Amino acid sequence: MKKIGLVGHRGDNYMQIRNATTDDLSVIQRLNHELFLSDNAWNGDLDCDWPYNEEGEKYFREAIESERYISVVAEIDGKVIGYLNGFIRKPNGAYLGKRAEIDNMCVTEMVRGHGIGTALINEFKKWAKNNDVERIMVEAFSANEKAIAFYQKNGLSTYATVLTEEIT
Repeated sequence: MKKIGLVGHRGDNYMQIRNATTDDLSVIQRLNHELFLSDNAWNGDLDCDWPYNEEGEKYFREAIESERYISVVAEIDGKVIGYLNGFIRKPNGAYLGKRAEIDNMCVTEMVRGHGIGTALINEFKKWAKNNDVERIMVEAFSANEKAIAFYQKNGLSTYATVLTEEIT
């Protein structure tokens, strides 16, 4: 396993961020399922089984294996406790500059608030900079004030607002 770097120390346990491998697939799927169950409370329109279906598994494998993606995990004593998937967006003629997006991330609830999410975002920022990215982005549900505050604490700011209407 390639270690990206030691990023923190909690008691006698060392936390590290490293590249995800296909051996991490099942724990990433479980964490993403945890994320979907939590996020689904906001609008109730997520397919919470997606992480485990064929499309979801294909997505996670591509995130782990593709050069266009970053897939990293945070672990303590060999146990994965969080992950982040991000990607470089395809060029869009309407926008100047290369962009990267945090596609999804989750830290196990019982270890939140100890800098693990920040360490994952910092690794994403480093990867983005090494790939000549000029702007990073992330989407969060507007009602999820904790997530928005977390991303703002980590240097991101409101850029656009997406408005929706359910058509019945």
